[in-house]
Amino acid sequence: MKIALDVRKSALENARALFEEAKKFRRKKEGAEKAIEETKRKIATKAGEERQEKGKASFKIKRKWFHEFRFFHTTNGFLCVGGKNAKQNDLLVANNLKENDLFFHADVHGASAVILKEGTKAKEKDLKEAAQFAACYSNAWKLQSGVADVYSVSKSQVSKYSSGEFVGKGAFLISGERKWFKNVELMMTFTGMGDEINLEPAEKITGNKIGGGWGPIIKPGRKTKEELFKELKGTLKIKKTDLFFSLIPGNSELV
Repeated sequence: MKIALDVRKSALENARALFEEAKKFRRKKEGAEKAIEETKRKIATKAGEERQEKGKASFKIKRKWFHEFRFFHTTNGFLCVGGKNAKQNDLLVANNLKENDLFFHADVHGASAVILKEGTKAKEKDLKEAAQFAACYSNAWKLQSGVADVYSVSKSQVSKYSSGEFVGKGAFLISGERKWFKNVELMMTFTGMGDEINLEPAEKITGNKIGGGWGPIIKPGRKTKEELFKELKGTLKIKKTDLFFSLIPGNSELV
């Protein structure tokens, strides 16, 4: 290793100059090491973000058929699905009502067609939850009713034809004996947060309504969807108004 000395300076002055030069190199080395570590951190962060995006993409790919409708899972894990409009009611019944399923409908003009998958195997609590779901997603909510009557039948009792004539969009012909659920209370509770929120029948709640991880509870009221959104967006961390509005049956209020 060669060291350049200035002959015009004393030995002490040369030593000081070399020492200062060494400090400069040391600072450059430390700066370079910090830059390398920062680059590594950024690369790791970017890789993590890409993995999250891939995870979100894979979640979208795994969407099930019932995500296009309103749905929830009962206390005992039975899938309950309802149409959002007349067209979806027809599609739901035509494509997804199978043997061992039960069909639920509020006894009100203008109501969601609701299917409880494997409903013939469900317990009474599951049936009551499905009945409340059907009651809430009917015009009874918009009419500010406190309760509604709901019935359930098997697949074989549901038809789109009456005396050889086709029944109108979203409507069905029901034959035979029905199982009735009288005076079903119109009340729903929020579950999940943010983009994962859902509205489920309050019949699922056991014990303390405020505890157990359950969210706000709503019933028919005077507040518009916009007013309710403003009141709950902070609590539920909601960003997508279209998702929120699609869940609310009509004007509501908090319980």
